[in-house]
Amino acid sequence: MDYSDYSDNDSDVGMSFSDASTAPPSPRSANSELESEGDSVSMRSGSPSSLLSISSSVKRRSYRHAHGRTMNSSSDVYSYPADEEEIDRLHKQHLFLIEATGEKYSPPIYEVMTSALVDGKPKACLDLGCGSGSWIIDFARDFPESEAVGVDLVPTLQENSSIPDNCWSEVDDLNYGMEHFYDRFDIAHGRFIVSGIKDYRALIDEMSRVLRPRGVLDICETDYCVYDINYQKIVVSPHELGPPWYARFLTFASEAATALGSSTAAIHKIYDWLSEHPGFEEVQYREYWFPVSPWMDKDRDPFNYKIGGAVRDDILEFLGAVRVLFLRRGHREEVVDELINNTRYELLQAKLPCYVRMLSINGRRKADYNPRRRQVPT
Repeated sequence: MDYSDYSDNDSDVGMSFSDASTAPPSPRSANSELESEGDSVSMRSGSPSSLLSISSSVKRRSYRHAHGRTMNSSSDVYSYPADEEEIDRLHKQHLFLIEATGEKYSPPIYEVMTSALVDGKPKACLDLGCGSGSWIIDFARDFPESEAVGVDLVPTLQENSSIPDNCWSEVDDLNYGMEHFYDRFDIAHGRFIVSGIKDYRALIDEMSRVLRPRGVLDICETDYCVYDINYQKIVVSPHELGPPWYARFLTFASEAATALGSSTAAIHKIYDWLSEHPGFEEVQYREYWFPVSPWMDKDRDPFNYKIGGAVRDDILEFLGAVRVLFLRRGHREEVVDELINNTRYELLQAKLPCYVRMLSINGRRKADYNPRRRQVPT
């Protein structure tokens, strides 16, 4: 069966979610299937405080509609929705991750926030691709003397009435650089942003300029892989349909995201790139393995049974978000529906013992690092 116009891409990495173990700019263009209310928008400034409010017309220009969902209007790379349904999913995912990992922040973040101020400057945190804003809002509340800034493709954070006074946001595309934020932050945090990044290695280099000396870059990503009960990757082809369905679903998603410009293959290289970068040191790596569904015995393993249920709930909501990606990639609607419906059924049956993996990687900017200013194409 001919499913779509495929590219020959063998990327085995991408997006999804148990116990923790320790181990080592291009021009924007509009898509023809997207309906826009105006031109794409980027709101930058030298001061985050100037971004406290935005007009209703700017809000409208930040969004487009595609295949029944609301999308960002400024990026052809990031192909997931930006509507209330997706924001709600991301907020629930944020709460789940706190429970599953047992922490809100990685240890180096606490180290930075409890260290002495330098030149009297308040500590500052940048959340890359802040999404629902749940993480950066928590940070601003937990560290009220800090400055907390979130960057995203759409102004969801500005629309949150509960945002603390020490929290600001910016609507922008990380792929175009953060020159206006150089040497301004003690923490740069990014979680599940790979699907919107064209060049992850360049992003790491950019963060070496954004961070102050001894600042922390904290990254959390998941790969587009499913692992069996022995933690071995389940390999399937994106050129045919068939079980195991969730592994197939993620393989299709990885191929589609890569074809549309995402650097999904970068996930397994982030640790090496951060370790090899001349501006970073003390690089740490952790893995978390989460069951895809509550397939284990509830009485014998109540914690993972609960985690498996939460992961499944997140994936079930995520299926609809990825539908837009598949259609943008050119898959026929009946193929997409078959893939999603069978994946949903497999997850609800909860009979296949398998896991997804989350990678947590962080590093400190060297105190004596003096990066050359990035040359931005004109």
